Amino acid sequence: MSSCPLCQCELKFTNTPVFGAGKIVTGESLCSQCYMKFIKADSKTSLKKLTIDEVRLVIEKPIELPKSTGKDTIPATKTRIELQLENIGYGKSLFGRKEIAELPNLIIADEEIFAIVQGMYNESQGILVGTNKRLLFVDKGLIYGLKVEDFGLDKITSIQYQSGIMFAELTILASGNTAKISQLVKNEAKTFADKARQKLSDTKLHTSSVQVAQQPLDIADQLEKLANLKEKGILTQAEFDSQKKKLLGL
Repeated sequence: MSSCPLCQCELKFTNTPVFGAGKIVTGESLCSQCYMKFIKADSKTSLKKLTIDEVRLVIEKPIELPKSTGKDTIPATKTRIELQLENIGYGKSLFGRKEIAELPNLIIADEEIFAIVQGMYNESQGILVGTNKRLLFVDKGLIYGLKVEDFGLDKITSIQYQSGIMFAELTILASGNTAKISQLVKNEAKTFADKARQKLSDTKLHTSSVQVAQQPLDIADQLEKLANLKEKGILTQAEFDSQKKKLLGL
């Protein structure tokens, strides 16, 4: 089953642009949502001539902001990532600057950053970024290049926080694996852990709600199939009644 190269959602008949309108130069197709974001950002450029990186640049082009009339002027344009960093209060520092520069290539269109901390993972210095979809550790090393470790919120079972004398450590349990992020500033690590746990709780609550909402539809579908079998004479009335009670939990 193919997926949207931009947001990675599964492509189905209901979310795929008709007549190949969402296809890019490689032949892959965007989902309808990402296609509409592209059209809204640039309705004149032909999508079929662009790579996925070029499509991402079009969608994430700088957002126009009003210019300040005071002495302390602000930049006329800011990217979506820059605005998100401002919203979470992440200041510019020498450490982590290379990793921050990579975020436009890593954060997809519908992701929102809720926190960033600097630390060490697998003997590599980098930043741990929390979004509404995942946690990712980013290390832009001088020798080995860019390294990214991704932890989807739907795969994480636990986020543990431990504080030492000078630094703190976060332990992420995901899909049976354990990842330890160390050398974190204590107060920043505690804030990150609290926000990450809340996002994790929201994700699980949403998943449970979807499953509960879908269950009656599944039962109704099974009942309809049983009724068809009874009408065709494949099931007797007694067999139909027995299976019906099992589905309804009676």
